[in-house]
Amino acid sequence: MPRYKTYTPKNISELMDLLGLMMLSSPTFVDKTGYFPERNIDTVFEALTESLKLMQKKLGEDRYARLIEMSNRMRAHFEADPEDKTDDSLKGRELIEEMETLLKQSARKS
Repeated sequence: MPRYKTYTPKNISELMDLLGLMMLSSPTFVDKTGYFPERNIDTVFEALTESLKLMQKKLGEDRYARLIEMSNRMRAHFEADPEDKTDDSLKGRELIEEMETLLKQSARKS
């Protein structure tokens, strides 16, 4: 079976899709269907980080820095609650919503 290849979103619409996947599969990001057995927190956050880097100019330095900082905090929350039993996972999901709002604002200004 081929190694899981992380897809890097290349525009805001695709990035919003990734955030939707993150919302549904957090806190571990493991694929329960078996189609993507190698997907995990590392591969998902790799895709998020690379996508933000690709869109850095379009997002602007301030918004990019905020999104990276939010991503780092989000990952820390999910890693602190891998069994989804404390408020850390909830805080991580709230950060996903904040990122979506920030990206929607960015898309409107474009």
